[in-house]
Amino acid sequence: MKQVLKLILISLILFPLALGCQKQEPEEIPLETDPAKIIIGKWRQTKRNNINVGFSNNYTEYLIDSINQAYFAESGNFMYWKYWVDSILTKEFYHTSGNIIRMKFDYTFSNKNNQLKLDI
Repeated sequence: MKQVLKLILISLILFPLALGCQKQEPEEIPLETDPAKIIIGKWRQTKRNNINVGFSNNYTEYLIDSINQAYFAESGNFMYWKYWVDSILTKEFYHTSGNIIRMKFDYTFSNKNNQLKLDI
């Protein structure tokens, strides 16, 4: 009788625990869809003309205030452009000739917004 009571008591304790033990999948955070927000941050070039370029200390950084700064590790120099994003990415800078140069790029984000592909 004592063993039956122990068995019932153990069953009453373990049964609710068994019901409450389920693997819970992490919630999927929705990806940002606004390109003006996605582009903010540092980006390193990994390919040029679909050819891997390997790791580089050079980077381009898109800042919140619509400034794009590029860092060139070999010289330690920075270059700055103004940029804006809508259906295309546009970069604008003043050339030494005094002319304003505008470059327009088609862009694609991939790999959960961790890769940026620019096409002229």
